[in-house]
Amino acid sequence: MAVLGRNEDSRRIKSTVTLKADASADGTTPEDRGGDAFREAAGIDPKALAVRIFGADATGSPGLQRREPSSRSDREKAERQAIISTGVLPLLESLGTVEAQGTEHKVRFRGALVEKHQRMNGWVPVVTQDRKIGITHAIPSEYLRRLELQNDLFGDKIRIIGITKAHRFATTQPTLKGGEPTELEIRQILEDAGWERVPIGLQELPTILMGSTWWHREEKVILLDARKPNFKKTDFGILPIDLVLADLTPEMGTLLGLANSPTDK
Repeated sequence: MAVLGRNEDSRRIKSTVTLKADASADGTTPEDRGGDAFREAAGIDPKALAVRIFGADATGSPGLQRREPSSRSDREKAERQAIISTGVLPLLESLGTVEAQGTEHKVRFRGALVEKHQRMNGWVPVVTQDRKIGITHAIPSEYLRRLELQNDLFGDKIRIIGITKAHRFATTQPTLKGGEPTELEIRQILEDAGWERVPIGLQELPTILMGSTWWHREEKVILLDARKPNFKKTDFGILPIDLVLADLTPEMGTLLGLANSPTDK
């Protein structure tokens, strides 16, 4: 389902994290592995983690009660409690060195990987009371879905490596080297891949994000923050590194004039 692809070589990453991609424990230590101490693609796949915490794990035990909380605030509390009680993720110390910092993440560069620690809940697109596309703070399951979409649609290799003291996620992602593309280049690659720009009149976003919203009719996905800092012009082409992605809701589908909303199929 790759809407924009990466060269296979660009996805080969190494990590010392002793967690497997399916969220099962890896009992071996770097010392045990010897020459294989730096293992490719270690960490937990976002989709597998979501299943372990919020769905049914390998033994069929629910990670989160099926009763739907009455509000987003209650749902967030229930999900954070599930993250703690499931015990899948190790608690990580704060980054000793912060080499970059945005609204959502603290970042450290370590060779083939970029390590990111959430410093807030992140963002997720919503329909506002004025019937426009806006944003709100994402709950944990929405953030994991965002990372899953980044991996699926753009051939990325994001992995969850632990949780912070605030019980937010820490991730690794392959390092991409290159400069910033132009706005015209970003627009061209998105359009070529089937993305459509959300009309500016339907956006109710912070000024810096206005005009950065796109949606994909076939994939039923919406994308925010398609700005130059979130893309790299690499040897493999222009690739996204940090986009806000979510599934189109029925409300969004109606707003955008989609004949068949995601729930109609």
